[in-house]
Amino acid sequence: MSTSLSTSIPDLRDGAGWRSAIEPAASEIALYALGFTSAKVELPQVDYAGKDKIGAHLPLIGGPRALELALVGTEAACRAVAGAMLQSAPESLAMPEVADAMGEALNMLGGAIKRRFNSPDLELGLPLFVVGHVQSTANLAIIALPTHFGPIAMYTLVIGRRG
Repeated sequence: MSTSLSTSIPDLRDGAGWRSAIEPAASEIALYALGFTSAKVELPQVDYAGKDKIGAHLPLIGGPRALELALVGTEAACRAVAGAMLQSAPESLAMPEVADAMGEALNMLGGAIKRRFNSPDLELGLPLFVVGHVQSTANLAIIALPTHFGPIAMYTLVIGRRG
């Protein structure tokens, strides 16, 4: 599996460019961390509603613009990812375990995405787990890419300033 595309970090108006970087990275995580054969990342969802979504958020620091990457889904989906990662029954996990596993999954996803960009100054921040949702505004753009790790439906979000 190729791990380097040497491409520039896409603009927030370029959902297809982000999808091109995220899909192979998500497939790595699906295969090596979650035990699924692959991941599927769909085209950006224009009408994304984050109301019932929780998950891990990760700042991408030092690139050409301030960005945040997030891996979000319903609580059940987050538990399923954590269960697959920890090889445990999802319902047996306490929320702090779910939060830690989701943060680790996103950290791995972020690292795999970072390898695909030709931006040596780009670094990953500290992942944090958010019970709540990000709201787009006149100044804040969200690219919402439906991401399926095997049967688990999640969203990979790219969040940043418009323009």
